[in-house]
Amino acid sequence: MKQHWWRVCFGVLWSVLLGGYYVASGLMVADEPTAASSTASRLQLVHADVSRGVIQNGTELRILEGNVHIQQDTLHLYCQKAIYNPKARQMVLTGQVRIIQGKTQLSADKITYWEDTKIAIAEGHVVLFQPGQELQTPYLVYNYETDQTRAEQWVTIKDDSQRVTITAGRGEYLPAKALAYVERNAHLMQMDSAGTDTLHIFARRLSYYFRPRRKAIASQNVRVIQGNMEAQCDSIVYFLEDSVAVLRVQPRARQEGNLLTGDRMELRLNGTRVDRITVIGNKAHAISTADSLRGWENQLDGKRIYLYLKKGQLDFLEAIQQASSEYYVEDNGEFVGKNVASADTIRVFFKEGQVDSIVVKGGAEGVFEPLEGSAPPVSAENP
Repeated sequence: MKQHWWRVCFGVLWSVLLGGYYVASGLMVADEPTAASSTASRLQLVHADVSRGVIQNGTELRILEGNVHIQQDTLHLYCQKAIYNPKARQMVLTGQVRIIQGKTQLSADKITYWEDTKIAIAEGHVVLFQPGQELQTPYLVYNYETDQTRAEQWVTIKDDSQRVTITAGRGEYLPAKALAYVERNAHLMQMDSAGTDTLHIFARRLSYYFRPRRKAIASQNVRVIQGNMEAQCDSIVYFLEDSVAVLRVQPRARQEGNLLTGDRMELRLNGTRVDRITVIGNKAHAISTADSLRGWENQLDGKRIYLYLKKGQLDFLEAIQQASSEYYVEDNGEFVGKNVASADTIRVFFKEGQVDSIVVKGGAEGVFEPLEGSAPPVSAENP
């Protein structure tokens, strides 16, 4: 009789300490499951050095401490301290917090996890890691049911294979779709293999696809900066593995005083350095300043214009299809005349940033207009 009374009292005490829960084969089981919990898988306690129950402000809580390991389906939760609220079906994890699912790992100073919805709110030094990919932010919401994350504060995303770092005011990341979306001062940086040269893309919004073909799509107030080249447009698609960026909607590019405009523009890169700019469209146009005080400008037009760079310096310009040009000619530092030409193809060669020679091909028409008081040699060539 005494033995039976002792077992009853011990059972009541154990029930109170565990907040109405008991441990059976490591599984946390509610005495009276709710409708939501009847279909949701339950959290399983794999290990904890200490397990105790307390009542705070009338709420029964379960506290786990020391090398805590909890599992729900394929999710593994690790921390040094976990406080579980059975009524809210909520767990707060602190101290070396990690949530691991497959190759994806989420770490933070603190994570609040809801058992029914599988939503985790991570706070403080948040890092979401996959092999070769990483997201950092002070605050992150991760829905493990939909495999979607949302960072409402400053976010940094890294893609090691392409040496890419993306920063923005907020962002979303979908690991299952290998897609990151950021906005508010979005900035993509790509460094070369030596870490000495960097390509920058600034925009209001930017989407980054990790697979199957790595590409970045940016829109609204887009700026591209690399070395002494700067381009602007309203939309850009950058194919990282092809090293080609396509600029649309009023693209403009400046390089060493040369302004390029057209309907569409393509930047071809060698590493992260632009080595060719292609301008396409009926309004393909190139302008460079000859004499700013006199308002003189060199001009090149065509259906398609190519600007070639060598080691970051302008090598030559080429216009094809209905090409035309107007270039001021210098001799010993003095302007002596202007070349006006039209042809199927016009090439303008540069030396140390200055026009060195002009070559016209196919149906060429050209004249040299000397300035008053000068008679320099004609510098246009017509093979």
